[in-house]
Amino acid sequence: MRSFKFFLKEMSMKKKTDLDFDFIRRAEKVTKFNIGVKDLTPELQPSIRYLYIKNQFPKFGAKDFFMKTFNVARLNKAIKELKKENPNAFFNMYQFDQSGIGPGELMLYFLIDNSRVGGGGSAGVDLIVGNKEYEAKSVTFNKGRQQIEGFKLGGKGELAPVLSKAQALKKKYPDEMLKANKGKKNAISEINRTQMKKLKELEPRAWAQIERQYAKVAGEYFGGTNLVFMYSKADPNRVGEIITAGTISAKAVEMHAITSGTIKPSINLKDIKKIWWNLKPI
Repeated sequence: MRSFKFFLKEMSMKKKTDLDFDFIRRAEKVTKFNIGVKDLTPELQPSIRYLYIKNQFPKFGAKDFFMKTFNVARLNKAIKELKKENPNAFFNMYQFDQSGIGPGELMLYFLIDNSRVGGGGSAGVDLIVGNKEYEAKSVTFNKGRQQIEGFKLGGKGELAPVLSKAQALKKKYPDEMLKANKGKKNAISEINRTQMKKLKELEPRAWAQIERQYAKVAGEYFGGTNLVFMYSKADPNRVGEIITAGTISAKAVEMHAITSGTIKPSINLKDIKKIWWNLKPI
């Protein structure tokens, strides 16, 4: 708390200058830290936790929410506490935009002891806890289809041949593709779910081959990777909370849409092998 003497001095300065001290105090509040991916190590974790607790989450720091191992139930409890105390600061932590740090990675690093963030150069590995590796995915969850959607495969997946075959098939049926997209023309490189369904009706064997080829690429990409699926900013009420975590096989992956030069997958929730706690989607 500021002393009365300091307050009088500030008021005196305000009369003599054009300084707006209410604005200055607001502007001095720390909203982001100068942290790079190379800083996110076990050695610097106590210091980074201190920065966040001191400046943004003092109440959280007084409670015992940090954990030694990956635990979905405890993580979600901690995440909700962070959001409750300081929603804006939590969102900035979750969406931390330094190069090499994806959504959710800094948040998980902050909460789990002895963590390390893999960074953009470590394909398929976002977080390392002890000797266990995890990949974090910021996604959407379709309750109706019970599918996880809205993300891309990482750098290991070789999709160019699959994309080429799918786009070649679309070129053969311009009228059908237009009708499937409710009369709206879209680029050859864009194939949505209704257009995929139509292509499967028109060319069942060719489309089945494309699906098998994609499943093979996805299976090689996911392998035995420990995946962490978190609600993206598309769901502002649940952003950052973990939907589920586990490993998947190629059979769990479907093509959701072809867009922006890649194929976005969808994953059937029932096919995820949950390796920590068998939680229902939150």
